[in-house]
Amino acid sequence: MIQRINTIKLFKNLYTPKLNSSVVRYATTDKSLQHTDTENWSEIYRLPLIRLASAFNKMKIYQAIVTAAGTPAVLALEQAGHLAPNFGFVFGTLGVTGVITLSLCSLPVNKLIGFIYMNEDNDKVKLGYVDFWGRRKHHVLNIEDILTPWEIPERRINLYQPVTNREDESQSFKLLQRFGLVRDAERFIRVFGDGYA
Repeated sequence: MIQRINTIKLFKNLYTPKLNSSVVRYATTDKSLQHTDTENWSEIYRLPLIRLASAFNKMKIYQAIVTAAGTPAVLALEQAGHLAPNFGFVFGTLGVTGVITLSLCSLPVNKLIGFIYMNEDNDKVKLGYVDFWGRRKHHVLNIEDILTPWEIPERRINLYQPVTNREDESQSFKLLQRFGLVRDAERFIRVFGDGYA
């Protein structure tokens, strides 16, 4: 019986993290990194293709890393005589033009809205969007600050609907309502009007 109690104490001591152990140190987070949003948000819109858009925006980063890391190695192999002449020039040129092409092609996906949330008071929306580098960002807007569809000038090509802040028109986001899923139509129309539905 005493041996069993000692075994239990041994396991308890082995698997109980100490205050200075690395498990506790890495499990805790910095206070500045903790999410301090206390409002309850409910999803009213979702774009299933947002992960694909985010991955596409991240491609230019990987292309730039491969080009930056591979060009010196290819040039060294070319100087050693293991690769054909001008192969380093071709490799570097293709890498740089690939980064430029991916950067230009990712501009239409920049600030593409993937999620729209509304708070319980129905006076604010949180837009979850993808930035130029493929990271998910959030922006909170008051419903009164969003330009309605009839306040936005018409464009020749309507691939997306702009969601623009009334006070700062540089804060414009892209909404692909045609391909998205509206989770709560009543609240969605309350925010964006009948022009989006």
